[in-house]
Amino acid sequence: MGKFLFWIIVLGLAWMVLRYLVIRGRSVAPTEPAAPAQAPAEAMLQCAWCGVHMPASESVSAADGRVYCGREHLDAARNAAGS
Repeated sequence: MGKFLFWIIVLGLAWMVLRYLVIRGRSVAPTEPAAPAQAPAEAMLQCAWCGVHMPASESVSAADGRVYCGREHLDAARNAAGS
């Protein structure tokens, strides 16, 4: 009975070690290709009318250098300044 218990323990430990090595091998060498490099982050600007932050590519600029989130807020600022 002692030899049987000994071999059960040895086989159990061998199975645990093998399983550990397989799991460790998966995390070290991924099978998926690496993700492509991401584009650099775009500058975020704040609307001079409402305060909302938006990417620089989506902003509308006035002649005085102020930035707005859309044409409507640019027109609203012009109308408020003219009144």
